[in-house]
This record gives sequence, C-alpha cells and structure tokens, in this order.
Amino acid sequence: MTIEKLYEIFLSSKGVVTDSRSCKPGTIFFALKGAKFDGNDFAIKALNLGCQYAVVDRSGIGDDKRLIYVDDVLETLQKLARHHRQQFDIPVLAVTGTNGKTTTKELLNVALSGRYNVLCTQGNLNNQIGVPLTLLRLTREHTFAIIEMGASHPGDINELCEIALPNQGVITNVGKAHLEGFGSFEGVVRTKTELYRFLMEREGVIYVNEKNPTLMQAVGQYSRYVGYPEGFELIPYQAKMTFSYQYNKYTTNIFGDYNYENLLAAVAVAKRNMVDVHNCISALCRFTPANNRSQLSQTQYNHLVVDAYNANPTSMSAAIRQFDNNPNYHDKIAILGDMLELGDAAQVEHRTVIELLKNTNFYTIYTVGSEFSRAIKSATMSARCRDKFQPFESTEDLTFHLKSCSIRNKWILIKGSRGMALERVIPLL
Repeated sequence: MTIEKLYEIFLSSKGVVTDSRSCKPGTIFFALKGAKFDGNDFAIKALNLGCQYAVVDRSGIGDDKRLIYVDDVLETLQKLARHHRQQFDIPVLAVTGTNGKTTTKELLNVALSGRYNVLCTQGNLNNQIGVPLTLLRLTREHTFAIIEMGASHPGDINELCEIALPNQGVITNVGKAHLEGFGSFEGVVRTKTELYRFLMEREGVIYVNEKNPTLMQAVGQYSRYVGYPEGFELIPYQAKMTFSYQYNKYTTNIFGDYNYENLLAAVAVAKRNMVDVHNCISALCRFTPANNRSQLSQTQYNHLVVDAYNANPTSMSAAIRQFDNNPNYHDKIAILGDMLELGDAAQVEHRTVIELLKNTNFYTIYTVGSEFSRAIKSATMSARCRDKFQPFESTEDLTFHLKSCSIRNKWILIKGSRGMALERVIPLL
C-alpha cells in the first residue's frame, strides 16, 4: 500500500494508536516493536476493540482485510507523519538541547498560545515514535507547531528533522548527557547542531543565544538567525526565578536561574512571530512547571524543589549550585539520584559532583544509586564532611529509611535521572 493510499485511510479515521490498551473505535493501530513486546501480537485484539485498521509487518497474522501489511511499521508511521506534515504551511518550530528542552517547549507553548492555535509535543514524546505521533495530531485549526526533539545517538536530530520538516528551530544548550550513545561532548555538539544544518539548507530561522560560543560557532556566517532579546536582566538567587524588563520586575513560578535562558528563548521566538512582548511576559509568569521539572512546592512539613525528571552532569551541577547559593533557602538537604547513560564517563562525572558537594552548605546529602555510592567511598574528605553523606543503593532503601527518620522544616532539593524514580520519596517529605 502506498503512503498516499494509507493517508486517505488516515484522513477518514479517528487518529492513530500504538498501544492496544488505548484502542478506540475508528482508530488505526500501528503494531510497533519494543524491547519487551511486539505490537504484531496485539493486532487482532486491536481490531476486536474497534480499530478501523491495524498496520503490521509480520506475515501470517491473518487474512482480515483490515490488516495492512508493510515492510516496517515504524518507518511507515514516520513516512505517514511526514506526508501529513507536508500538507500544512505553518510555522513548525523544532526544540532540542541537552537541558531544558521540555521546559522551553512548555514556555514557548504559553508564550505563543495567546496569538496562535498551537500544536505542542505532549509530555516527553520527542523521539522517533513520539515526533510522528505528535505530527499526526495536526489539524487545520492549528496555526503553529512546536516539536520537541530528543537524541541519544548521532544522526537522531537529522532523522527527526526529515520527518517534521521544521522551518524554525532553537537549541537550548549543549552539555554532557547520553555520553554512552554520543561517545563524547563533541559528539553531543555535532548531533544537536544537526538542527542548525537542516535549517540552513532550507533557509529556515534559527534562534540562538549569542552568549553561547559553542552554538554561535555552529551558526557561523548564517544570516537568518535571531538572537535572544535585549532589555532583560536576571535578578539572581530569588526564591523563584526573577527578572526585570524595562525597569519592571517580574517573578516566575520556576526554580533555577539556569532556566532564564529558556525563558529568553521563548521571548525571542514569540517576538519573531508577532507576539506582543508584554503579553508574552505575562503568560510566562503565569506558567507553572509540572512533571517534576523545576517545581517548587510546600508540603505539610517541608519546602521542596523537585527537578527529578532527568539529570546529567551539566544540569546536576547547575541545580546544586543554584540551590546551595540561594539565600532564601534554609536548612538545606539534597536527595540526589544517579545520572544514567554516561557510559565510561559515569564514575568520573559522579566523583566530580561529589567534589562539588563537599563545599556546599547542605545539612545532609542523601544519594541514591551505585555510582554515587562508589564515588563517595573513593572521595577524600574529612570525617565531618563524610558524615553529611548518606548513600543508598536504591530509592526503595531510601524510602525505608525515611519512614523511620522523618524530615521536618527543611528545604529539600530532589534531583536525579528518570530511571531512579526519586518522586517516590515525595509522600514522605
């Protein structure tokens, strides 16, 4: 079946699903393969649940006329999404970067929504499956699309660009993350800046922080770039990120001065796309983070800063410094989980974080994971300093400890990789 024919079927459907548990009458089921499952095994179930068609790539499933056999289901999903994207002449902005891309995506969404009907990546659907699923949600009502793009291997960003065909793009920053897949920091830079190269070839618009020498070098002599706006000034180390613009002071609901650049990126994009700056600022200050990203909250017992959706050496160090240096936070405790996917650099990077922590004002430092435990054991420090560190091998071990050792009236930073699931300790705090 050609993509054009499949597209006709898609247009008459109720959308696409990739999980048989989400099947609804009139939808198309794409039988994707995962590490622990094969969607082809659920194709008949999907049809029985009301799916209009099921796209499969394994022979012998059956002769039901609603089964659409293809060579590769994922590739077909991506081609369908690209074809659908090509039917729309609207701004399509790609957002990538080592840190802050999801927060920036959400800031962009609120900044642009006053003027545009925005399609925005939901959650963390930023990979080879998530990007096509996002694009297939485009309708004629949408007038702007924000597509988040993640990467863990060279070529990932270019591949996603070939699907989404962005005409605008922003890279939040480049840092040490997914080193296991990229091999080095230079590999990270080459992969993230694939977005720039894609846009340059098509004369798209690039938004770039002109104070970032690495990104400016990647922009080179390209003329269609937009720098971050002037007239803004960060007011550092406030309880919440605070800035001034034209002599007026504004306070956001976001933790971390390192998010200031993400805010400026949102303003730059909004201004370039004809959004009034003051309306943009008002919208940004109303934004409240979710999903354990730069969230500030107050429980019955403590003040929490939860930034536990992801972690890498760059974001971990930034969060620690920001929390430690903020005079508005008192009696500070850190709960830090291992930084995953660092490959051979894992132990070196965890030791670097421990060295940073040795000179902080944290009352107690709880760590979770084997990498931090090893780094603490190998670190040289005084007995008094060592007493501040309490390492645990797992989140379950820390949870058990906290049940018998309650924490009260403290400011607590919670930071770690998604796989550490540190959010499980929040009910005990």
